[in-house]
Amino acid sequence: MAHYNDATGKSGITAFQSSNDSITIEYKNGAAYQYSDQTAGAANVGFMKSLAAAGHGLNSFINMHLTKAQAVRVR
Repeated sequence: MAHYNDATGKSGITAFQSSNDSITIEYKNGAAYQYSDQTAGAANVGFMKSLAAAGHGLNSFINMHLTKAQAVRVR
């Protein structure tokens, strides 16, 4: 996983891993969730990848636009 460069220092996200059709997000509590094109939508996953690369806004986007039903807990 790549380190999430949290620009504000307030995010609960520590790392992420992108693949062709998904992104896996790791949180400070050790939990990890995978969002895929099929569960969260390709546009959302693509936007999440860009936010992850920028190191800003990913946690807020997830909290405002996605639900746990749209993710699979992998850890």
